[in-house]
Amino acid sequence: DGPFYHNRFFLLFETIPIFFALIGLVSYSVSRYLKAHPMYAASLAASRQAQKGIVKARAMISDGKATEFYELVFRILQDYLGKRRLKHYSSAITSNIVDEIDTIGLSEDLTDRIKQLFNECYIARYATEAFGAEDMRKSLETLIYIIDNLDRKIQI
Repeated sequence: DGPFYHNRFFLLFETIPIFFALIGLVSYSVSRYLKAHPMYAASLAASRQAQKGIVKARAMISDGKATEFYELVFRILQDYLGKRRLKHYSSAITSNIVDEIDTIGLSEDLTDRIKQLFNECYIARYATEAFGAEDMRKSLETLIYIIDNLDRKIQI
């Protein structure tokens, strides 16, 4: 029955804020390190930019503007692969360079889908063939599949 600050429960209760402060400090340090890490920062920025582009592309499907849609998909894919995967400029990424992407072992299916999507973009850009809303939806699903699979392969 001494002073209350000699009580064990009071001392235990006083260590809780210190514990939370240490957890906050450690999590802040880890997040700051990861954001400063060049590979992680580039992949994080590429993923965010690709997600914003996907939202824009999804909105373009209802407008029915196939040429603008495929130009946007082409730009999204170029920027994503350039920032996230290769040490090339984004504007240098084409379907011909996809075979050189295999730095960490992409699957054959994923490589084929990337080439297919690039070819669809080329066809929409240079040919007179018109793409419908269903074709654009399939292309968008392919783009989402590619980005999701490449995002899973983040290596720090």
